[in-house]
Amino acid sequence: MAGNTFGVPRGSVLGLLGPNGAGKSSTFSMMSMQTGKTAGHGYVLGRGIEDIDLENVGKSLSICPQYNSIWDRLTVDESLNFIARLKGISYLDRESNKKLILETLELVEFKDVRSENLSGGNKRKLCCAQTLILCPKIEYLDEPTTGVDPVSRRALLRMMKKLSDSAVLLTTHRMDEAEQLCNNIAIMINGRFVVYGTPSHLKRAYGHGYSLVIKQDAAQVKNFPLRTYMEKNCSNATLSNQVKLRDGTRGIEFHYKVELQFMGKGSRLSNMFESLSELLQEYNVIDFQFTRTTLEQVFIAFARH
Repeated sequence: MAGNTFGVPRGSVLGLLGPNGAGKSSTFSMMSMQTGKTAGHGYVLGRGIEDIDLENVGKSLSICPQYNSIWDRLTVDESLNFIARLKGISYLDRESNKKLILETLELVEFKDVRSENLSGGNKRKLCCAQTLILCPKIEYLDEPTTGVDPVSRRALLRMMKKLSDSAVLLTTHRMDEAEQLCNNIAIMINGRFVVYGTPSHLKRAYGHGYSLVIKQDAAQVKNFPLRTYMEKNCSNATLSNQVKLRDGTRGIEFHYKVELQFMGKGSRLSNMFESLSELLQEYNVIDFQFTRTTLEQVFIAFARH
């Protein structure tokens, strides 16, 4: 790791994305004071990470490690009580926070169940609950939804969105999760940030605009030359691939990359849909799909290089 500069203000989430071995966990470990740094500077709550007195400021920091850190013999309720007392949380704050967390994460019915008897998804939710009950100023979340089923994952995401007073450093392999939670995203390759910005900025600046897929009956290609129409009426669409389908429909898919400029009233997006509507009516087009570049496509493009 070298040459990376970033900050996470209160009330925001920074997501670290990258392939395995990119340096996400190393960054996470150094900023959460689990691993020492060899050079550079890191600051948490205005103090250098090498000078942090965890005995005094530990209540303001919380971490959800990549692997579950729970006590098998304690129930869900006992685990949360133990963490709260360990961090010096008052009884009223503990009960208030615990009620909100158990309800949001759908753990109420499991509050008296030992941790060892929970399902994998509920163990992960408990691990996150132990972190969230502190309402910390600094939150480190290392792949918090790993191994969690879709229902449990939605519950976790709802809870994370309630961290409006925390500065959150998040690592994840899920692009949809990063896009949903993060104010800013850093994509790491070989220990360095190769791109940094909001999800919308990354898609706009490093994506390929929009993707257009048009399906036409193969028997109609000669009678209704789609490529000629597109070159004439959609000059900002570039044909990237042509695929003959083998699904029994005798169709051909034309894949286009579309670059659009938004200039107020002269938006080309409306013009594009007018042209596509004409295609459906006059050129025997079966259907079309028009989608914006996804964050996952941007990530894959950087990871390949």
